[in-house]
Amino acid sequence: MKAVYKLRGEPGAVEVRSASQPEPGPEEILVKVGAGAICGSDIHIWHYARGFEYIKPPLILGHEFVGTIVGKGAEVTDFQVGDRVISEAVHYCGRCLPCRLGQTNICENFRIIGIHFDGGFAEYAKLKAHYAHKVPASLDDQNAALVEPVTVAVHAVYANADFGPKDVVLVTGSGPIGLLVAQAARTRGTDRIIVTGLDSDEEKRLSAARALGFRAVNIQRETLRDVVMEMSDGHGADVAFEASGSTRAFVENIDLLRKGGRMVIIGYPSQNAEIFATPIIRKEITLQGNISGQWKHFEMAIELMTRGRIKTDFLITRFGLEDALPALEAAAGRDVLKAVLVP
Repeated sequence: MKAVYKLRGEPGAVEVRSASQPEPGPEEILVKVGAGAICGSDIHIWHYARGFEYIKPPLILGHEFVGTIVGKGAEVTDFQVGDRVISEAVHYCGRCLPCRLGQTNICENFRIIGIHFDGGFAEYAKLKAHYAHKVPASLDDQNAALVEPVTVAVHAVYANADFGPKDVVLVTGSGPIGLLVAQAARTRGTDRIIVTGLDSDEEKRLSAARALGFRAVNIQRETLRDVVMEMSDGHGADVAFEASGSTRAFVENIDLLRKGGRMVIIGYPSQNAEIFATPIIRKEITLQGNISGQWKHFEMAIELMTRGRIKTDFLITRFGLEDALPALEAAAGRDVLKAVLVP
């Protein structure tokens, strides 16, 4: 079979190579991959960026993918050959303190598919059945491959924030995660949602935000503070979701939040941010990290996508599996919103 490999611990070193088809163990399923979506983490691994040096090449990339079961181990009883499934990205131990508290996404012994062990950018992939979720026929492969990033957004909105229909939501970053977070936020009843971007985001990202009905702000042409204060009657945003990875946005969001506001941090910054702590203290601002999601958030993501409440088709640009490198380049260069590899 063909697979997308990270071959060495250095920048670049990603190639499509031949590999042996995996054999499922007793608790595993083998899937014929229908589609796999490129995530920011895949780009970081490709670049061998800071914070991703722990990967152990050679490694098949990909943690956002969907497949049809073509084989299963003897101990797998909840799934049948022919079922279409996605996998949770974070494989948790179930024994550590966070797991016992239900916080499986921050397991102390976590392993991530496509990062710690072979992933789904291949013609076939195996995975532990315990982490699989069935997807309905109404959700096609290319959209189903995006269940994991939708789960990230759902987890951010429903687990790590609390707001209602009259609250003002600020989403800094109009990339795929930002646009998914904004849609997830709307499912909580508010239509007072601001999505930010730059001149370089106008053609694809901010235009998509406007098409979805959000207040899109190009911060190089408008003053974001004026927009936030006008929408919030001078109080500031109730919650901010930082989805850009920009240290500038991280720092400025503190000023844009109302007293008692919360910032959920999703985007991985490329450098350290210097923050002045006094406003955080005086305004009682909460800073909250966000990674992946738990079982219920995957199920919620699938339901919201199936019902059309979170749309993903507008994000997708299709590439063949053999075009993985051009797809990575397009995703990193912001030429596409979401590059999806189809074997």
